[in-house]
Amino acid sequence: MTSNRSWSAAAFATLAVALALVACGSDDPTLDQAGTICTPGGTTLAIAARDIAFDKDCLAAPANQELSITFDNKEVVPHNLAIRNQAGDGDLFSGEVFSGPKVVTYEVPGLAAGTYKFWCSVHPSQMQGTFLVE
Repeated sequence: MTSNRSWSAAAFATLAVALALVACGSDDPTLDQAGTICTPGGTTLAIAARDIAFDKDCLAAPANQELSITFDNKEVVPHNLAIRNQAGDGDLFSGEVFSGPKVVTYEVPGLAAGTYKFWCSVHPSQMQGTFLVE
């Protein structure tokens, strides 16, 4: 009887953890992969690529200020960082595509306040995230 209760408690704990992970993986663009609130921290940003993935899925910057985005491509596969307009049908900024390992700093003109998408134009379905400008 004790083993059934232990198994039930373990199953319940596993379910609770799974539900918590689903909640953290919401589509809320203000949360990053770790569930941390994504807010502007200045005009100097950094992001990296490895295994055909960005290390962040949320970037944030202040509105109407020029930005420096340091992009660290940690693999030989070519990548870049581009920022889509809010309609999603064109890029407001498209950085140089390059193979790594190499680090490039992009200078990005100021953006109006809003929620944009950033992505790698070489791997758009695999490498993308939310770009908050406030």
